[in-house]
Amino acid sequence: LDDSQGRKRAALPDFLKNFLIRQYGLKSIAMKNLQNMAAGVRKEWESSLRLKVFGKVAGMIEEEQFEEGHCDLLCQAFKNLFPPEQIKERLSDRDMEAIPIQSVAYATLGVFTSKYYFRDDDDIVMAEGEPDLGGSVKQQLLDMADGDKADPNSLMVSIDKWTEWLIRSYDESHKNAERFFER
Repeated sequence: LDDSQGRKRAALPDFLKNFLIRQYGLKSIAMKNLQNMAAGVRKEWESSLRLKVFGKVAGMIEEEQFEEGHCDLLCQAFKNLFPPEQIKERLSDRDMEAIPIQSVAYATLGVFTSKYYFRDDDDIVMAEGEPDLGGSVKQQLLDMADGDKADPNSLMVSIDKWTEWLIRSYDESHKNAERFFER
């Protein structure tokens, strides 16, 4: 909703709290459900990569590791991967658990060239005057892919592996940016 109205996104923990208050009508019931959700995520996150990504983005696994930029990064990634009006539908579709590598590469390039990502020197290169993914990034995407490596059209990337990798890449690039500015 915030994106469609051109407003800054609410942090995911704030969004969840407000959503549950609207859902249940009473703050006390909403907060109890949010606590139960967080406890469930903390208990089960190691058994599901998608739950791990959600827990990290929502600050439910380790609060001190909450980074508001994770949500912005993933929203941008999903907007690059799917038409915005289809994101919820596509992420719920069991047949969409893996995405063609070409689509993942396109979405990754969109994220890495967006305002939500602190680019490292080797993430993006210029090819024929246009930005392109660097060789190490392409190799990391290939390493995530399943399918016949000899046939690039058959390669599929798990959306959960990709989102977890994006968050790790973001964290690494964020640390590199901080080190750069500390000099």
